[in-house]
Amino acid sequence: MRKRTVALVMIAINAILAMIPQSRAADTGGILNRQAAIAQVRQHSTDLWNLRENLRFTNKAWKDQLISANNIDTEKMKFHNPYTDEEDTYYYEFPAQVQLRLAKEYYPEMMRFEVEKLEKTIGVVENQLANVTDNLYSGLYGTYRNKLLSQKSLEQAQKVLAREETRYNNGLITALDLEGTRLEVETYEQAIVKADRDFENMHRQFNQMVGLKMGFRYDTIGTPFVTTNRVTISEDQAVDDALKNRKEIWEISRQIQLVNMRLEIYQHKNVHLTDPKTKEDYADALTELEALELQLSEQKRAIEKEIRNAYQDLQICYLDLEITRLELLKQKNQLETVENQYRSGLIPIVYVEQLQNAINQLETAVNINLITTLIKKDQFSRAISIGPGY
Repeated sequence: MRKRTVALVMIAINAILAMIPQSRAADTGGILNRQAAIAQVRQHSTDLWNLRENLRFTNKAWKDQLISANNIDTEKMKFHNPYTDEEDTYYYEFPAQVQLRLAKEYYPEMMRFEVEKLEKTIGVVENQLANVTDNLYSGLYGTYRNKLLSQKSLEQAQKVLAREETRYNNGLITALDLEGTRLEVETYEQAIVKADRDFENMHRQFNQMVGLKMGFRYDTIGTPFVTTNRVTISEDQAVDDALKNRKEIWEISRQIQLVNMRLEIYQHKNVHLTDPKTKEDYADALTELEALELQLSEQKRAIEKEIRNAYQDLQICYLDLEITRLELLKQKNQLETVENQYRSGLIPIVYVEQLQNAINQLETAVNINLITTLIKKDQFSRAISIGPGY
């Protein structure tokens, strides 16, 4: 019993180690999945590093400005009167009080807005990188599966050739028939060369993106396991989430808040009605507010249309995936029938092999459909969160 337990533990450890990429010095290693690919791209992104550094500096500047602003008295200034040798108080004129309120209240809030914008930009860029990685992974997965499929097709063709050579030697087929079978094998051999080349080219592109050395190759490109086969939220809920979460909506709404804050400060002691410069600034702010509100309305309509189209597209992807899965199940059931016919001597083995080859191709199509659907699902989820758009 103890030996069996130890063996199971060793199997589990080996399975875990197999999923971890080897060191950069190795030529191959590990199993690649989409989540690992996205994590590596984010880890090696100089754009994200630059944004985080920029955020660090901007955050410090905002906090420094807050400290300075807290020391501003917007109504009066105390000073030592050299004539009376006493502490006197000077009360600012109302237009000056407006400018001091801007310095104390508005400009720190503007700097805070820049900090928040950088934080959200980092989230958007992370999602943009994930989208790019998903598409690159899809290409890598497709070339990987095509490579495996080409190898299986060649093996099948080689079996057929071996049987045809035996038939030829027994005088059952002509040399021309045999030559046709040989040409088919050569065709599959060329297909493997092309599939290998496509995989190598795509792998180099992927390695460049994720920061691996150009010659590194993963042992396996994994096919994910999923349990859901539908969109898990309603279309209206998706639209609501996007309108609540997207950076574009947040940014315009935040700018509207800042403009309203300026308008409120300009109204201090009715300065916007009496001081010419403040009156002009107040009018400009009203124009800016009107433009922002129009921009917000247009942005909301554009995002709603985008999300509704994306939702329908994702629904179709799930439907297509289910259709191909059902077709695969149908073909596998048919294979069992054909194998029984072969064992009964009713049909030759070639019919079984042809159906097996067709099933291999259909399995590849199902897996690629699955990857495509999962990518669309994740990109849709990012589109109804902070962004970017779908």
